[in-house]
Amino acid sequence: MKTFAVRVRTAGQAYAYTELARSSSDAAAAACDRFGPCGVTVIPLTGHDCRPA
Repeated sequence: MKTFAVRVRTAGQAYAYTELARSSSDAAAAACDRFGPCGVTVIPLTGHDCRPA
């Protein structure tokens, strides 16, 4: 499992949290399942060869 920073934007709110997932697409899918229609940004934090800028 890897750690991702997830940013979610719904029609009326913005949320930011960390998510443990196998991949960024799994983290994004979990956000959509949780919040419904929304905009999602997923940034890898651990377990990756790159770091966010």
